[in-house]
Amino acid sequence: MSRAALVECVPNFSEGRDPAVIEAIVRAIGEAGGRVLDHSLDAWHNRAVVTFVAERDAMVDAAFAAIRTARDRIDLRAHRGVHPRIGAADVVPFIPLDGATMDECVAIARALATRVGDELAIPVYLYEWAAQREERRDLAHVRAGGLEALAASIASDPARTPDAGPAALHPTAGAVAIGARPFLGAFNVYIGDASKVPAARAIARAIRARHGGLPGVKALGLEVGGRAQVSMNLTDLAAVPLHVAFDAVAREAALHGARAEASELIGLAPQAAIEAAFRDRIALVDARDTVSLDLRVADHAPTADVRPATEAIADLDAHEASGTAAALAAMLASATTRLAANVHVRRGGTVAAEPLRLVVASCETIERHLHRGAQDDARAWQGVVQARRRPQRTPAEAAERARAVDAALVAAAAVPLRIAQLATDLVALAAEAAREGDHVTAPDAWAGATIAHGCAHAALGLARGNLAMLGDASLGDESRGEAGRIARLADELRERARAAVGQVGG
Repeated sequence: MSRAALVECVPNFSEGRDPAVIEAIVRAIGEAGGRVLDHSLDAWHNRAVVTFVAERDAMVDAAFAAIRTARDRIDLRAHRGVHPRIGAADVVPFIPLDGATMDECVAIARALATRVGDELAIPVYLYEWAAQREERRDLAHVRAGGLEALAASIASDPARTPDAGPAALHPTAGAVAIGARPFLGAFNVYIGDASKVPAARAIARAIRARHGGLPGVKALGLEVGGRAQVSMNLTDLAAVPLHVAFDAVAREAALHGARAEASELIGLAPQAAIEAAFRDRIALVDARDTVSLDLRVADHAPTADVRPATEAIADLDAHEASGTAAALAAMLASATTRLAANVHVRRGGTVAAEPLRLVVASCETIERHLHRGAQDDARAWQGVVQARRRPQRTPAEAAERARAVDAALVAAAAVPLRIAQLATDLVALAAEAAREGDHVTAPDAWAGATIAHGCAHAALGLARGNLAMLGDASLGDESRGEAGRIARLADELRERARAAVGQVGG
């Protein structure tokens, strides 16, 4: 797998009521090299799901940081929720995306298991493709009886001996299941109020694969927020798409005098799965790879005139500012790197074509995040402006205003820090484009590396400037440390790019 190929991780945490805990986990993932795409909290289940991606070399560190933070911030002794669980970081699966393989995800899962067991003293159970015992391929078997059953048997029952770590639960973090699997759709359907919970349980049993129901479907009937829910994991979306699962629940619900009222998707779904369900629902006969207008527009967007953006940045009355400029400039660095890579991709027929195709895909992903960062930067600074406009006619109002301004400044510093990290990722991709390319494309790769390096330091300067305005300087200590880490990494990667360019370009 090329270093630019991505692996997805969708860890579940036993905390759905304190956003600060999940924000700390998300921050830890980002600091360790992961890119968080989505996260959600469910207070009734008392559970959170985070979706992030990372390159192979960064994935173990990112997932380890998430589990370590969960260990430090979540105490299972006080946890109450309806969802089965065995740990603070309960389930940590790895899923191969384009360019990655299941074998590589298995290797990541097992390397992480060893590190979690050794360094965090948390017992680990490997499941699905990463399982080292056949009976542990099924996550339901691993979590059978939940934390309470595991506590009673982990030290005495050889069948419950962990695959890594001590044969004793961590006092606050419990245990963790780490695995490798294909994409899984976490999909829930509500069928009425709490009086329908027995029906939900009967429906779950009827549609469950192991009871002769739908292929690859795991299901539970639960009460969630005073409503009856059929909670499903769809492990084979090709065999059972979202709408097929919904229809199956609806049919079974009708037999119990209930109806499928609403559904929810936990995390994200592949665009192909969404479009497949759409095509099937309306019996669409169409051979195109996508019928999404938005995707087509994005794929065929002309080169935009940059003058409106530059004028907005220079305009004192507009919201855009220097953070927006850093993000847009980093997008140009990404485009230059893609130019260098695409030369070889379009030639084809060489060993460099595939890794450089992955460089292009990674650059495109980063550009989407940078575009969002440009927008977020403008909004974040407006938060500072609004906080400064708060009244301070009394000592209490003045103190509250000071706290609000500091909070807004910390938030405003977080956006350029994110932009700086994305720009630093681009320096690494430019170095790879140079290393895999030749003397013809080396200058373009070097241009991408140097522009991205400058953008990273520009964004870091903005973050430090925001932190310098804090009334309580200690609030910025963590962000200052992060800025220093990113600066050192950006410098190191630029030197790698310089060496790669020198090697192929002379």
